[in-house]
Amino acid sequence: MLAHLNLKTDIMKKIYILALAAIGFTTTSNAQLLDDNMEDYLVDGNISLQSSLWRNWGGDNTVDAEAANVSDLFAFDGSLSMEVEEGVDQILEFPSGVTSGTVTLKMKMYIPTGQSGYFNLQGAIPAGALTGSFLTTDIYFNQNNATPGEGSDGTNSWSFPHDSWFDVAFVVDMDGQTFRMVIAGVDAIPTQAFNDGSITEFGGVDYFGGDATILYYIDTVSLEEGNTLGAEDFNADVFSVYPNPVVDVLNISSKAPVDAVVVYDILGKVVAQSNSKTVDMSGLSSGAYLVNVTIGNTSKTIKVIK
Repeated sequence: MLAHLNLKTDIMKKIYILALAAIGFTTTSNAQLLDDNMEDYLVDGNISLQSSLWRNWGGDNTVDAEAANVSDLFAFDGSLSMEVEEGVDQILEFPSGVTSGTVTLKMKMYIPTGQSGYFNLQGAIPAGALTGSFLTTDIYFNQNNATPGEGSDGTNSWSFPHDSWFDVAFVVDMDGQTFRMVIAGVDAIPTQAFNDGSITEFGGVDYFGGDATILYYIDTVSLEEGNTLGAEDFNADVFSVYPNPVVDVLNISSKAPVDAVVVYDILGKVVAQSNSKTVDMSGLSSGAYLVNVTIGNTSKTIKVIK
C-alpha cells in the first residue's frame, strides 16, 4: 500500500512540474552588471565626460565632435537619451570585460524617418585610441537611407520601426564564442560564431556615425548575467507548431535552428525526441502531450493534442 502511495505521489509531482513548465519559462535571478537610463547626465553635454561607462574611440574624451551628446528630444525612460550622429564614435565600455559565461545586452533604439543607424560589439577595450576588435560585423539599420525599416549585417536582414522606440538585445556566450541578436522580440541574427575567433573578452559597444544619414538615439542600456531574454523570443513570428491537433508529424516553425524537441506524456515520460524542426508522433496514442522545444539557450513547453 505504501509503495502504491509513493508511486502515485511521484506521478502527481511529475504532472505538477510539467504543468508549471507549460505555463512558460523558469524565472531566475540574474545579476545586473550595468544599467544606464541616461537620466543622470546634463542635456547637450559630451557623454564621455560625464560617466566612466562612456569614452571616445580616439581615446581623448575632450573631443566633443567624436562624443555623443545627451539629448532631450526623445527618451524611452525619463526625459533623456544619447544622440548619435555623423562624426560620433562613442564607446560603451563595460566596467569589467566579460571573459566567461553568458551575458545579455539590452538597449532601446530610436531612428527617425529618413535616418540610419549603426553599431557593432567590441572585444577587449584597451586604454588609449582603439584599433578595433570586432566581435560582430557591421550592424546597419536603413544603411545609407536606402532600406527604410530594414536592417542588415550583410548576411541577415530584419525589420524595425522608424519614429518609435524598439528593443535591441544580444545574448553573448563567451565559452561557446557565439552571439545572437533579437530585434523587437524577433530573431534578427541567429546564434552564430564571433566575427573574430581570437576574441576572448566582450568589452563593449561601438556606436558610430560614419556618414551624413546617421542619426539615432539610445536609451536604457543594461548588461545582465545569463540569458535573460523572455517569452517574447518565442512569439508567433519566431516560434510556432503545426498542425495542432497533430496526426503524424509535428512541425516547428522558427527562423532560428531548433536544437532539441522532447515530447512528454501526462505522466512525465519521454515518448518522442528530435533535434530538427520535425518530430514523428505517429506511433503515439490519442491524447494530450507536452512538447519542450529548445532554441539556443532558451526552452519553452507547449501543449499539443493528438
